[in-house]
Amino acid sequence: QASHDPFGAQAMVFTLLLSQQDDACREQMSALEENGHAALVQEMGRLLPHIRAMDARTKLPLVDLAIPSLRQLSSAQFEAFSQTLQWLIESDHQIDLFEFALQKVVERHLRHHFVPQSRRAPSHHVILPLLPHAQVLISGFAHIGHDQAAATQLAFERGIAQLGELGKKLTLLPFDQCNLPQMNEAIEHLNLATPGLRQRIIFSLAHTVGADGSVTIKEAELLRAFADALDCPIP
Repeated sequence: QASHDPFGAQAMVFTLLLSQQDDACREQMSALEENGHAALVQEMGRLLPHIRAMDARTKLPLVDLAIPSLRQLSSAQFEAFSQTLQWLIESDHQIDLFEFALQKVVERHLRHHFVPQSRRAPSHHVILPLLPHAQVLISGFAHIGHDQAAATQLAFERGIAQLGELGKKLTLLPFDQCNLPQMNEAIEHLNLATPGLRQRIIFSLAHTVGADGSVTIKEAELLRAFADALDCPIP
């Protein structure tokens, strides 16, 4: 119900980002109230027990339900929403995978709606110059989805195999060379590829995720985030 109107949709998205720790959650809500968001905080308090009772797998789809209502905001309201959203994400001094995925969903489905941007003409038409950036993404996905070294290596190999013979020459990067900021930087380069090449990268990431026959929540959210970032949406 909350997702069906702009006010409720904002409160719902903000509630999804509240800390799971009660003390930190109260601090976040107090800060929002002090900054003139009393009505939103009241609605967030009403929604909080329902949000906390939800299965984690339903949270990102819930954001999708809110998108049509959030598109009804005025430009000024959207900027205020974006600023509050960013503050909530940064208020715990770390960005988890769900927060990262939510940022990408909002960026693709809302920011581009309020601030139309023309996509730059593709400057990459072959896979070769993109391989270092694909290596960062595939390595990151392999590390995030698997704890054992053998499973991580297998996932990486399944991913690079989708890039043909050139891809098979790549090696798994250590995690400190393919963390979220580095993966996000790789996306900036990959976005200059043709649609077919971007789709191929997403296909490789999907094979990396599915190498062990199962997809965890964090893997699904990460795949969704990067697919949105590369403008290759998946269900």
